Amino acid sequence: MKRIIICCDGTWNEPGKHPTNVQRVFEAISPKGKTVIDDVEHEIDQISFYIQGVGTAGLMDKYLGGFTGKGIDDNIIEAYKFLIGNYYPGDQIYLFGFSRGAYTARSLAGLIRNCGILKPTKFNHLLEAYGKYRHSKNHPESPEMIDYRRRFALADEVPIRFIGVWDTVGALGIPARLALQSNMKKYQFHDVKLSSKVEYAYHALAIDERRSPFRPTLWELSDTVKKDPNHKQVLEQVWFPGVHSDIGGGYPEKGLSFISLLWLVEKAEATGLCFNPVYKRWVKVVAACQQNYMLHNEESLMYKIMLNIRNRRIDDMAWKKQVRHEMLHSSLDWYKRVNNNYRPKNVTSSISSWLPHTP
Repeated sequence: MKRIIICCDGTWNEPGKHPTNVQRVFEAISPKGKTVIDDVEHEIDQISFYIQGVGTAGLMDKYLGGFTGKGIDDNIIEAYKFLIGNYYPGDQIYLFGFSRGAYTARSLAGLIRNCGILKPTKFNHLLEAYGKYRHSKNHPESPEMIDYRRRFALADEVPIRFIGVWDTVGALGIPARLALQSNMKKYQFHDVKLSSKVEYAYHALAIDERRSPFRPTLWELSDTVKKDPNHKQVLEQVWFPGVHSDIGGGYPEKGLSFISLLWLVEKAEATGLCFNPVYKRWVKVVAACQQNYMLHNEESLMYKIMLNIRNRRIDDMAWKKQVRHEMLHSSLDWYKRVNNNYRPKNVTSSISSWLPHTP
């Protein structure tokens, strides 16, 4: 057994002097981990793979990738190739992503659910498998897809140990108003429901992001999980103070992003993933030192003229409380105490009392 970790960065994000949380997770993962089998601790490999965001291959790609979605398919397929080349039944899969990279990670999970992970000897069917996933009529439990997995995949069902994402944006995974209309349908989520084959799913969300094209896409529990009171799937979608990149990282002032980084690192660690202890201690110190906690504002005048600016809706519909598992992070109360002028309008007193807070 080994652990396979795939880290998908967001649009225009690549390794640099101001890393995102995705890159920080990738850099913090230990090459060796531990697991317990029959009460005996064993050392296992942890292999990780980093995919930089779309729109990072020069000026032309910056605009084509940013506004058309060009490169999303390539990133999903690249991640799937890595799994085909490295996965063996019994391995644990961990997926991380930020922004459109969160869309990539979640789409990869959907591809795995629909088509399984192809046998290496069936690698030439990769594009065919991706096409079947993209075809929304191919439900994973349909006779066609069950037969497809039986013929081409290593196993009928592939559990995903963990998905951790920061601020999945837009109902399509792309900031909707920024995308070309011809690409809108192509890159939509077929289903926002979280697959019952995912064991742990965590989503960090930005309270203060007001740009409408960056409207977040939350998970909902699947019908399978809702109907089974004994199902052990864990889903947490937690709201943090900050805008989009205050949550996912990429600013020089990294204080706020380290709060959500530490939250997801500790959640992943609790499921078995091993991190470099020195790196983790550094993240913990930065998250607690109460410095560089600047809350950014990306609402330029041109943005306000061209695009809608409005508060995100938290706990959008009361009935969804049971299927979306939204929470407010404890850092919200702390941030309000140390910043007297910080009172986000979308966190009303009723929402604050209605939604649970993290410890």
